[in-house]
Amino acid sequence: MSEATLKTTTVPVVNLLVLTESEYKAALEDAARKGAALAIEQAQAKAAPEAREKFYTRKEAAQFMGVSIATVDKLRREEYLKPSYIKGSVRYKESDLLHILEEGTE
Repeated sequence: MSEATLKTTTVPVVNLLVLTESEYKAALEDAARKGAALAIEQAQAKAAPEAREKFYTRKEAAQFMGVSIATVDKLRREEYLKPSYIKGSVRYKESDLLHILEEGTE
């Protein structure tokens, strides 16, 4: 007589998640929102550095233009320079500073 062989098989465990229709829609919306945010973040990271606007403080703007801080303040008062507010601090766009340097104030 031959010996009987015992064969064993393993069955993978499957976990099922059951969602209501509203839970499913909410999960899809959340995934879409996160995916869109990630896509925007990645696109911004790939943007050319020269495409991003650079901002300067009063002191930095004065150094960039080769003038005194008082001159930067005067250009602002006379509305040649428009301030931008970033987190409550006054900043000046590099493009605006370059425009004044290239075109002047007349």
